[in-house]
Amino acid sequence: MFDLRTIRHALAVGRYGNFRKAAESVFLTQPSLTRSIQALEASLGVKLFDRGRKKVEPTPLGRIFLARAEEIILSASELKREIDLARGLEIGQLEIGSGPGPAEILMGTAIGRLSQRYPHLYIHVTVDDFSVLTHLLQTGQVELFLAETSEVEMAPDYLVTPLNVLKGYLCCRAGHPLLDRLPGLTLKETLEYPLVMTKLPRRVLDSIAETCGIKNHSERLGKLPIIKCDYVPMGKAIVASSNAVAIILLPMIERELKSGEIVLLPVDFPELRTHYGVVQLRDRTLSPPAEVFITFIKELDAELAEKTQELRRTAFPEIS
Repeated sequence: MFDLRTIRHALAVGRYGNFRKAAESVFLTQPSLTRSIQALEASLGVKLFDRGRKKVEPTPLGRIFLARAEEIILSASELKREIDLARGLEIGQLEIGSGPGPAEILMGTAIGRLSQRYPHLYIHVTVDDFSVLTHLLQTGQVELFLAETSEVEMAPDYLVTPLNVLKGYLCCRAGHPLLDRLPGLTLKETLEYPLVMTKLPRRVLDSIAETCGIKNHSERLGKLPIIKCDYVPMGKAIVASSNAVAIILLPMIERELKSGEIVLLPVDFPELRTHYGVVQLRDRTLSPPAEVFITFIKELDAELAEKTQELRRTAFPEIS
């Protein structure tokens, strides 16, 4: 005859005695709330509210309905809590890991949303490089982690849930000498300056070494001016205060780009693309909190991909 959502609509009208205020409280327009109450009254075959000029009052039958409605909503809430407790979402714990890149653009918001819904859930996050995270996963110290997965997608003992591919860019501070070489700046010229980066996958390092004419890839770290920094805010500070350039994702520097503090360099670097994914052991069942967390990650990943596209289309169309 009616659902919990409709019951909440009636309770809001009873509480505020005003359709406009009640509609605002349940995030509906006033006409939508009016239609919802009319449908409820039609399904019950009774009038629940008298609509006066100054106030909406429940009818005698309406008062009976509202009294029981409060009980129904309370019982539904308790039922959901019991189920969540049984699934470990209210008082359980979640041990997870992340690489520096996903930690900067995905993990914080996803964990925040999870905590907002389940405030009593214990959550522990380890941010480290891939080798450490895989050890923690294999030893059961984390249930899953987010990281660059291009080197593990074929590993038989891992199950990888891929996320959207994001393009990376090279950036520098405003007033950098490289900006005087535009247009026509090359990747090789850019890499003459110190390069700030997190730990990159082998395919990107190989491309950098090849561009710089380093054939023996085992020597690349000794010959390339690299500043390895896994803490993204520190990396941005290095770039803003020196002639170093950085490999970056647009969401990481949205504020700095809009303020003009950091500038994108229009150089072609095809290998600068993420292959982020959620990594778990194939033969290990995830806990309920971990399953819910992955749902939040997927939702946020879709939002992030859309936001990145918007940044590329509107603010930086020439470097898309």
